[in-house]
Amino acid sequence: MPIKGYKQFLRLQNNLTILKSGPSFFELLIAQIAEAKLEIHLQFYIFKLDAIGVKVLKALQQAAQRGVKVYLLLDDFGSKRFPNQILNDCNELKMQIKWFSPVQFPLGLGRRLHHKIVVIDSKWALCGGMNVSDAYAGTGVFENKYWLDFVMIAEGMVVKDLLKVCQRYWGGFLFNRFKKDKFLPLTNYANFNQTAGVLQNNWLARKKYIAAYYFSELRKSSSEIIIVNSYFLPSLLYRRMLIKSAKRGVQVKIILSGKSDVLIMQQAIRFIYTELLTAGVQLYEWNQSVLHAKVALFDKSSFTVGSYNLNHLSQFSSIETNLVSTDLKAQQDLKTIIEKEVLPYCHRISLEQMQHERNRVAHLFQYLSFSVVVALFRLYQRLIYHQNNT
Repeated sequence: MPIKGYKQFLRLQNNLTILKSGPSFFELLIAQIAEAKLEIHLQFYIFKLDAIGVKVLKALQQAAQRGVKVYLLLDDFGSKRFPNQILNDCNELKMQIKWFSPVQFPLGLGRRLHHKIVVIDSKWALCGGMNVSDAYAGTGVFENKYWLDFVMIAEGMVVKDLLKVCQRYWGGFLFNRFKKDKFLPLTNYANFNQTAGVLQNNWLARKKYIAAYYFSELRKSSSEIIIVNSYFLPSLLYRRMLIKSAKRGVQVKIILSGKSDVLIMQQAIRFIYTELLTAGVQLYEWNQSVLHAKVALFDKSSFTVGSYNLNHLSQFSSIETNLVSTDLKAQQDLKTIIEKEVLPYCHRISLEQMQHERNRVAHLFQYLSFSVVVALFRLYQRLIYHQNNT
């Protein structure tokens, strides 16, 4: 990252809101879609046609019927193709749907679009870790047990930067050339006073800004670091920086998932528990449901919400987007939610507990899981680089 660091991407004049997963989030999303007048961009890794997915899709179809331009970009690996009847209905309404990087089995997985972004009328946007699925809404088989996640809602200048990200991955330069903002009404953001910026991570495109942000903030934090991360398997360099932070007196809290949707990943993560606990890092496990969040807070200086996991996959392979802010009020809002609605329901992991519970069989299983996951991540990265170079 250039000398200016992530602050070069910060925009003034924004209004920020932090939301947790659950029914209220999707109610807000559907309400915003219903109020759209010009265009809607949505980019998701997973969009399931379950109960909540059908509701969101219906809202988009109704928007398209009103004449709103709808651009829905879904990852081809994360999201299953829609049935032909639904695609035909969307086409009749001139609602545009694309699948990013079509999968070519057995080895042609390609780069994955891990975005969770919505931009409406260039005025309102969200960015975070939530996909469109019952798992995040607490409906269907997940009744009242929705996966824990966060999004940042933004109004103001940063929305235009998120729009540019959406336009780039939807149609690249041709889209930007013919898609002008001149028909969008001017908006006065004078009453908005919060800072926010868009950070991207796309290693092949030499965009390494989220990774650089974490390195920078881990290095300079002096009092407190809070990380809530679902698939937390940081590189050795990241782990060393966390350990150094804890040893120099920084209170480092890492909240992880006690219930995982990927068993081998959970066991791989637990393999590094002892290393972190020995250095004084505080580890917590959320056991109320699956934890899927990707947020981090550093001192009282900055925080980030988005799709980026602290692991090899997000750092080197997937296409990720986060929002970052230096606004103290927004950061305190997120911290309050974590302290009042997350931490009290977590189980703190102690070094004594780990030593007591980890027998030779458990240790071997965790070691093998760690080795396999790391090897798969690196193999996947090499395959992507090879496909890109050929």
